[in-house]
This record gives sequence, C-alpha cells and structure tokens, in this order.
Amino acid sequence: MTKNKINYAYLGIGSNLADKKKNILLALELIESEIGSVIKESKTFKSKAIGFETKNDFHNIAIKVKTKLNPFELLEIIEDIERTIGRTKKSTNRVFVDRIIDIDILYYNDLILDTEKLIIPHPENKNRLFVLKPLSEISADFFDPSEQKTIQTMMENLVFE
Repeated sequence: MTKNKINYAYLGIGSNLADKKKNILLALELIESEIGSVIKESKTFKSKAIGFETKNDFHNIAIKVKTKLNPFELLEIIEDIERTIGRTKKSTNRVFVDRIIDIDILYYNDLILDTEKLIIPHPENKNRLFVLKPLSEISADFFDPSEQKTIQTMMENLVFE
C-alpha cells in the first residue's frame, strides 16, 4: 500500500434518484479524473431497494479501477465525488434512504481491513445480488479474501441457497 504503487479497486456505483444513468456517468467521469483509470465496467443492473421502502428502483454497476491511492485516500475522494454529484447524507446505523449516488469500495487488491472508518472487503458483498451480479460480469474469478470464494461462487450460493 505504498505511495505510487499500482492498486486495483472494485467499486460499486448505484443511483435511485433523478437521472440515474446521468448520475452514474458523471460518477465514472469523476472517478477517471480523480481516482484512476476505469479498466473494467459492467453493464447496468436494475434492482429494488433493500432495507427501506421506496418506489425508486436502483441502477447499479461495478467497475475495476487502477489507482495509486491508498484505501483511505480512495474513500475520501469517493465521498467528495458523491457530494459533488449531490449526495447530502450517508446511511447510518443501517437506516437507508434514497440517494442520487452511492459509491462503495467493494475490494482493494486482496486487502482485508477493518477499521472504524473503513471495512474492506465491503461486509455486505456476499449478501447483495446487486453487487455480485455486476461484479461477476467483470471479474467472476476474483477471489474474495474474507469469504475465501470467487465472486461467481458467492453469487451462486446467494441465488441458490
């Protein structure tokens, strides 16, 4: 995790307010300019909200980014990008709300990190089809260091359990 080292991060991007496609495209532009090269991008998957009631479906994608940022710098810039696009509040205590943009760090290399500020891999990856489905499209064989399974296996386990 040294400065100037090339790192690979998988990010999940979602939107369920306003022009969802435009929100995601703007996020991608800002990620390219502020974080690093997007080297893989899934198609858009639509999903119902999980954990709260809303009439607004989500549009979700997964991307793989090449970056020189460390995980904490990455998080800081992601939060800046979300604010730039118009996100005004984060979900807290598992209380979720509609959001114009949501960008999550799903994986960072094969790092396992658990701090008050940041947990990698994202602890809900294994439970979310809207994360696993786009991830499997761009990197089905990626090995989750916490679960000790590939993305494809995690998705199959989720769908068929």
